[in-house]
Amino acid sequence: MSPTSSPRRSRSGPANSRRRLLIATVVMLVLAVLGGGGWYVGSAALAPLPAAAITTTAPQIEAPTDDAEVELPDYGAGAVAALGYDGATGLQDPDAALAPLVSFGSADAVPIGSIAKVVTALMIVDAEPLDGGDGEMITFTSEDVGYYEETIAEGGSNAPVSAGLELTEREALTLVLVPSANNYSKSLAIWAYGSYDEFLERSRTWLDEHGMPNTVMADSSGLSSETVSTPEDLLRLGQLLVADPDLSEIVALESATIDGVGTVDGTNALLGRDGIDGIKTGTTTQAGSCLLFSFDQEVDGQLVTMVGAIIGAPSHGVLNDDLLELIPSFNDEFSTVELTHSGQSVATARTVWGQDTELLSTEDLTVRAWGPVEVETEVVTPEIQTVEAGASLGEYVVSVNGQVDEVPLRSAATIDDPGMGWRLTNPEEIRGGS
Repeated sequence: MSPTSSPRRSRSGPANSRRRLLIATVVMLVLAVLGGGGWYVGSAALAPLPAAAITTTAPQIEAPTDDAEVELPDYGAGAVAALGYDGATGLQDPDAALAPLVSFGSADAVPIGSIAKVVTALMIVDAEPLDGGDGEMITFTSEDVGYYEETIAEGGSNAPVSAGLELTEREALTLVLVPSANNYSKSLAIWAYGSYDEFLERSRTWLDEHGMPNTVMADSSGLSSETVSTPEDLLRLGQLLVADPDLSEIVALESATIDGVGTVDGTNALLGRDGIDGIKTGTTTQAGSCLLFSFDQEVDGQLVTMVGAIIGAPSHGVLNDDLLELIPSFNDEFSTVELTHSGQSVATARTVWGQDTELLSTEDLTVRAWGPVEVETEVVTPEIQTVEAGASLGEYVVSVNGQVDEVPLRSAATIDDPGMGWRLTNPEEIRGGS
């Protein structure tokens, strides 16, 4: 009989189960370690780097800090401002309100005498522009002769007129502003606006539209004590006059010769002294001696025009002497402040892996200032991790008396990625930067 074979059986005892579990566990641990290391390597390679620390290195800016000292009159009221100048950049909006750099006396509205003729002249050229020419030809009549006779009777400033006299608008305005002829101010107001009442009524709208809410025109000449203004409004008036090239040319005249009238002398004895080139005197019993003036001063090679007003002086002699003391003391308060120059280092960006770069100004920035100067600076940059030399890196922000300028910055050097070795060995920095 052939032997019978027994069927094979698999062994599945306790020892074999433990062996398989151990092997599985070891494999899982190896995979976990390998998997975890792969995740860390990938994470370190892709994680954002920590931002460089920014340290400001800009040098101290030298600027005057003492209060302004200006020789101001001890009577009346007045103010002085610089046109086209805002205390920092020298570039002011010509339509912006003109803030005084110095002022004295009351801010109340008071009589201004013939300074009112500046309002009249500006209103006339608004209605009938000169535009660099002589304007229309005006024929004067017997009514104008009547205004002339009225002015003489009132004791006001005047210039001769005759029926049939023909003058250009520019010539007639010259008679208003140079010898300060009251009669021509009335004749021109009626010519430009149709009637005297219409001129006076329109003056309120014109003054409000041009930023002089506290000025009142009760007449065209300023002889009336009800024609009033304030120092601040008069600064605005001077600003408007200086902005008009035709009228600026007229108020700078010391005298003028006009056919049919003759030679007339100006009333402003200060023209040509200390840079004074205008604008208008005013004198009445109620107003005292008054002057709306403009003068030029060179600041760091740039001509800056100032306007000012003094009202309520005891006489023009006293006013003129005091103004000739005021102007030099005012001009002494101008200064030039260098804020930065192209290529100057204003900050350093330093990384935790040891690379750094200086942040360099890309422009020269110099400002003209008046009186004490308060300077504040700030470096504003994006987060810096890596950067190429010469790349833009934010702005150097400089505030001078509240006026802000921004100078672009560039990187002086390259900051490279520190590489995988540094990333793998600096897990704390990597986590801090992510």
